[in-house]
Amino acid sequence: MSAEGGTFTLNTQPAQRIDEMLEEARERHERRPSDPFAAWHVYSICRQRRREVPEWVLEHFDRAAVIITGALPHATLKPEHLYKILAEALNFKLPGRSGRGDLLSRVRNLKERDRIASDVSAVRSAGDGYKQAVGKVAAARGLDERDVERAWSGSKSQRAWKAARPADKK
Repeated sequence: MSAEGGTFTLNTQPAQRIDEMLEEARERHERRPSDPFAAWHVYSICRQRRREVPEWVLEHFDRAAVIITGALPHATLKPEHLYKILAEALNFKLPGRSGRGDLLSRVRNLKERDRIASDVSAVRSAGDGYKQAVGKVAAARGLDERDVERAWSGSKSQRAWKAARPADKK
């Protein structure tokens, strides 16, 4: 299983740790049944380790299959319509009346914010001050400086920067 920023291989994990990971995911699912990542995580682990997929994961996929197969004959083939059907079926649609956004877009946005904050940290490490770094990153990415400041604010990069340089305010 590949992850951004590195590779994680389940085959090198001891069986006991795999059991712990499966149990943690099941508990996460029980706490937040609307969170689809637990089911996908368990499914991936079970398939890689050639283990039986738990019933609760199969039930999650069964619900999705009913929604997808029921909607597809009536769906247009426009990507945005199919995306909406799949996001809802796989439980990635965020709650709310607007229907805008989903968990996948939220994860993408958080990763992009982390990359922006990391860029600010890199520019600051090269010797630029906070305002100069924000300006350079904003210009390089074609963003408004306020968006770069929001990405930096509260980021892991900012916390690491502050921890390494306690005298800095930002």
